[in-house]
Amino acid sequence: MVETGRDWLSSLSESQREIVLALKLRGAATAKELAGELFLTVGGVRHHLALMVSGGLVSARQEPSPRGRPGLRYALTERGHGLFADGHMVLATEILGELEQLDPAILQVLMERQASRLLGEAAPLAMGGAGEDGLAGAVSVFDRHGCMPLLEMDANGAAEITLRHCPLLAAASASRSVCEAEVSFLRAALGQRKVTLKEHRRAGGEVCRFRVEPVPAGAAGG
Repeated sequence: MVETGRDWLSSLSESQREIVLALKLRGAATAKELAGELFLTVGGVRHHLALMVSGGLVSARQEPSPRGRPGLRYALTERGHGLFADGHMVLATEILGELEQLDPAILQVLMERQASRLLGEAAPLAMGGAGEDGLAGAVSVFDRHGCMPLLEMDANGAAEITLRHCPLLAAASASRSVCEAEVSFLRAALGQRKVTLKEHRRAGGEVCRFRVEPVPAGAAGG
């Protein structure tokens, strides 16, 4: 019997599940930061983290402190991220890996179709290539696919879309075409806005982060 992420997740205590989810959503954090967010004691959080470090779900690294001894900053390991993964992705990863080696052209066609499917989902959601409506529609599609997206806008009209979970991480590790399909989807959905992949977990990042530039001058009116 293969033990899945859901099996592991169900074996954790309620507080441990809250800590794992907080690390998933916000990224690396100290025990004090987690305790403040979750209304738990710092000592209790440290105890839970120590157990999960020993279980390989969480990593701890020393962080320089301006005063006193260095503190510890905790983050989910790949095994910890795997708590959120679906078991069927093992098969998908194997298939993508084989296609990458045997016939990259077919794989490219499949990923283009995936980008088109995502675009089809986004079409009813106010997609137009400009403004917050289009961004919100794209984010809604990522949310439907379990990516835990976060949309942040700045004063200049630029935006960042952060995907805090990657259901396809194992597959993306086997083939970069998975990430390319997501970028293609965003570029097609947002039209004239430039989209750049700034950080991604395939290259060791904690999250996947897309930078969306403001609507080009003179283009907003069509």
